[in-house]
Amino acid sequence: MVIAVNTRLLQEGSANITWYVHFFVQWAAAQPQHQFVFITHQPNQPQLPPNLPNLQLQVLPQQSRRPLLWKWWYNYKLPALLRSIKADIVFHPDMVCSLRTKLPQGIFINTTPHEAQAWLEKNYSHYIQANTYRFIQKAALLIVPVSNLQKDITKSHPATASKIVIVPPYPIPATGAATWEQRQETKERYAAGKEYFLFISPLHNGSNFIHLLKAFSFFKKRQKSNMQLVILAPQLPPKNKFITSLQTYKYRHDVQLLQHKDANMQQHLLSAAYAMVQPTLYDDAPLLLQAMQCGVPVIAAENATVKELLEDTVLYCDKTNFNSTAQLMMHLYKDETARTMLIEAARKHSSAFTLDTTLSTMVNTLPASGKK
Repeated sequence: MVIAVNTRLLQEGSANITWYVHFFVQWAAAQPQHQFVFITHQPNQPQLPPNLPNLQLQVLPQQSRRPLLWKWWYNYKLPALLRSIKADIVFHPDMVCSLRTKLPQGIFINTTPHEAQAWLEKNYSHYIQANTYRFIQKAALLIVPVSNLQKDITKSHPATASKIVIVPPYPIPATGAATWEQRQETKERYAAGKEYFLFISPLHNGSNFIHLLKAFSFFKKRQKSNMQLVILAPQLPPKNKFITSLQTYKYRHDVQLLQHKDANMQQHLLSAAYAMVQPTLYDDAPLLLQAMQCGVPVIAAENATVKELLEDTVLYCDKTNFNSTAQLMMHLYKDETARTMLIEAARKHSSAFTLDTTLSTMVNTLPASGKK
């Protein structure tokens, strides 16, 4: 079986592309009898391991931000490529799929289109809004992380109930537990040797970045501590409005803005963090699970998907009220016993989410010929 994996995102951050690529690479490693073809619109992205003979990368270029050209890429260029590689099925990382290919397609849906409207860029938002019904009707598989999302989609699109599959996420496994010395080295390298809160996200409207800065200001004003805020983003464009806002931020000297280099950098930062603070408007459960696995307490924005997955093993903030986030940051800072209890509960809970479980669930979604 030839499994095509579309890695294109029309908007950065609309899906966890790192987790998505990791999952399909692991699938390719586990089932060498299948061929996996990763399709991208950018050369050399994503980076794939060179030692898997059943895995290849196909580049189908396009850099446009215009919806008309998106339609051309998805509905004409992509089907032609799928025919040329003799694909049997194609997967997409977000709510977009091809409306013209006859192949079965699986789309990953991590949030409802209505929730996403709050932070998506205008052109992408309009494109999704205008085509959601057609995408959902066209796809053969709708892959969701929780039953809450399954119910929401079924309520809006009753005819799709039979093709919705719940596939739980998993944390990308750590390379090994960090020693005390390694954590200290990470702090020295990235946070001037001090404890830090960690935030990982692309810097767009969905990051809730100003909310985070206000919460950190409140924390610093009340606690008078030397705690740092480390921000890890995949790109740091110089004209980004959020980066520009840091230039006049009162506590800018306690904020470390870093560009994501590789998975090891993220792993080191996670392992050494005092806590992860993610008040984002979108949910990124695999990232939160990874922090929990590393023994890092998590503050996350409250939403139905994350609450169903993580239950009471993280602290939930109100994403519309920065004071809520600041209070939780102060709680973790002042109550070491509560922090330790949260770490232990989170580590235990995250251990139930494994690659094997996710992989076996996904394999069962394939046509009968591809399950072996």
